[in-house]
Amino acid sequence: MASSRFLIGIDLGTTNSALSFIDSLEARPVSRVMSVLQYSAPGRLEERTALPSCCYVAAPDEEKRKTLEVEWSLEKGEVGFAVGIYAYNQLASQPARVVQSAKSWLSCSKIDREAPILPWASPLVESSRKMSPIEASSKYLNHMRRAWNEAMAKHEPAYRLEQQEVVITVPASFDEAAQRATLQAAREAGFPQGVRLLEEPQAAFYHWLEQHEAGKNLAAPAKRDGLTVLICDIGGGTTDLSLFRVLLREGQAEVERIAVSDHLLLGGDNIDLTIAHELEKKLTQDKLNPQQWTHLVFQSRLLKEKVLTERSVGDEEFFVSIPGSGSSLLASSESASINRGTIERLLLEGFFPFCSVDEKP
Repeated sequence: MASSRFLIGIDLGTTNSALSFIDSLEARPVSRVMSVLQYSAPGRLEERTALPSCCYVAAPDEEKRKTLEVEWSLEKGEVGFAVGIYAYNQLASQPARVVQSAKSWLSCSKIDREAPILPWASPLVESSRKMSPIEASSKYLNHMRRAWNEAMAKHEPAYRLEQQEVVITVPASFDEAAQRATLQAAREAGFPQGVRLLEEPQAAFYHWLEQHEAGKNLAAPAKRDGLTVLICDIGGGTTDLSLFRVLLREGQAEVERIAVSDHLLLGGDNIDLTIAHELEKKLTQDKLNPQQWTHLVFQSRLLKEKVLTERSVGDEEFFVSIPGSGSSLLASSESASINRGTIERLLLEGFFPFCSVDEKP
């Protein structure tokens, strides 16, 4: 029996975050993804099922106008920051003002997770306005808490997120420090004290079971001598490989995790960086400055998504442009091209080369 009306699950992702829930009063409860209200452009709000895990730090004049944060009816919004779609879109024009991939920093043992270091190496955001990986993560969670309350608790205070059972998913390979940092971010975002963490591969497996009624399909092999299932979780900042054993006891499937890979800070971000390094060779003989590099990485992310989601005939050519290195407003931009075949080769052969079964890394 649930101790609250709703059971809420949150995926605090490197690239995108999402919120799902179960209504415990339904005869056969099923999980649903909630659309999250977020700021997308001046004066415009949108609901989307994913909240980009980005935080835009407003320029002084923008902060003065107080126009960047969603206006919530139940509580005041923050001033000077914008989370979600708007922040993600700013990566194209003002990347030095955008915090991104906070989750990767959250899991990095070589830094102080409470130190104000983000946006990383930004020359535009003053030190007093930078934030720690924990604070950035807290802003995403706080936004989702407000969005839930706005949608579900306007007329019923008992439905506020603070009074529900909440689970936040984390990579299976998160160490104890990263787990504690995630819980600290949740506390700072106003989440209830009893928030629990659930490993992402396990959550994915449970969802697969629910969606495919896989209990029936697993029953026969599990009844014989158990079934071993490999979960490959490739995210924006991490990759986890988890091995589960499914056993059938008294007609019920029992799931047990029996192995997990070492922590791999390898994910979609690394694919973006690989494409960017390939393009950098064509743009200049030297290294790009930090602002140019951030522009190029964002363009590379868009290219990756386009190539992996759209099919085309022939070797399509793509062009990218980044600001020139001059300080003048009229400084020329720099452009380069890359074809689909090169991108596919980088992604498929660069990360997962063909090898024989007896080869060693």
